[in-house]
Amino acid sequence: MKTLLFAFFLLFSLQGVFAQVNPQGTWQTDYRELYLYYDKENTSILKGEYFYKDPIGENHGYLFGNMDGIIFNYHWKEYDAKGVLTKQGIGVFRFNEKGSSFSGDWKQDRINNSGKWNGTKASTEIQIDPVDPPDEF
Repeated sequence: MKTLLFAFFLLFSLQGVFAQVNPQGTWQTDYRELYLYYDKENTSILKGEYFYKDPIGENHGYLFGNMDGIIFNYHWKEYDAKGVLTKQGIGVFRFNEKGSSFSGDWKQDRINNSGKWNGTKASTEIQIDPVDPPDEF
């Protein structure tokens, strides 16, 4: 009986470690809206898109990576309105066990530029028509 109780306790305590969340949807983040969705051809790949304006104009960002439980490790790229690559880097999101929020970090390649990126799920709907970046990851 003690062995059974210990096994149940161990399984219950590890539940968050092996949790899987569904990150697809529209997210309100520190950097405006983010849209996350699984690749149509390879559902093990999670993609994302975001848009923002700077003094030069509208920019379009893309994320690409894999989910491992509640962890999303990704590469990101940003393009200006002409489709020219302006920035790229890596990052990680850690989702809560309910999949309703994430906390994360990003880092830009080749320069010392990094930051926090946090979000809350606004909708399970993806409120854009997903498109691929101008070049491959």
